[in-house]
Amino acid sequence: MAKTFDRPAKSPKYQNQGSIAQKLVGGFFNSILQLLEHDAFSNQTPQEVIEIGAGEGHVSEKVIQKFPDAKFYLTDVYDDRLDLSKQLLSEKPNVKFQFEDITDIKFNDNHFDLIICCEVLEHIDKYQKGLEEIYRVLKPGGLFLTSVPREPLWRALNMVRLKYLKAFGNTPTHVNHWSSRGFRTLIKKNNFVVLKENRPLPWTMILCQKPS
Repeated sequence: MAKTFDRPAKSPKYQNQGSIAQKLVGGFFNSILQLLEHDAFSNQTPQEVIEIGAGEGHVSEKVIQKFPDAKFYLTDVYDDRLDLSKQLLSEKPNVKFQFEDITDIKFNDNHFDLIICCEVLEHIDKYQKGLEEIYRVLKPGGLFLTSVPREPLWRALNMVRLKYLKAFGNTPTHVNHWSSRGFRTLIKKNNFVVLKENRPLPWTMILCQKPS
């Protein structure tokens, strides 16, 4: 049976202590903040937001700062990851933490104003089902913020760091590999309208919308 999820690395995703890694992660979060300033958010302030694969909660932390009055659901398939999210954001009264499988999201159709799914799709075999579920629970006109590693650049940087040399730089838990063009094409094929694409090294990050 094909696996749906690949267990991520045990170390916190965005807390690498190396100076180069910190600079790259800083660019990642700056890109998120830039996309949150898109004109699409001027026309609609999200009221209900879900992050799928929230991990340690650092992405949602940035979004909560931007939309402090919204109701947030931080979800993951790993309890230990959700525990880390709770440690970071437990004092926020408008945040709930719960198990969710991206391929079987337990919410009604057309529920969310904003869905976040960063650094998740590269880990799952059934990514197409995941995108269909995201489309289903997103409201017409709702926004979807997503990112994946940019291949083959990701592999090249791993090789420079002398990581995963036997796998030619491929991170072991990555089962899907998209170039920026390939990922953008995938998003469009799933009926999302691409509003803005950023490429913070070494990622592809897309803000898109479900047609009204």
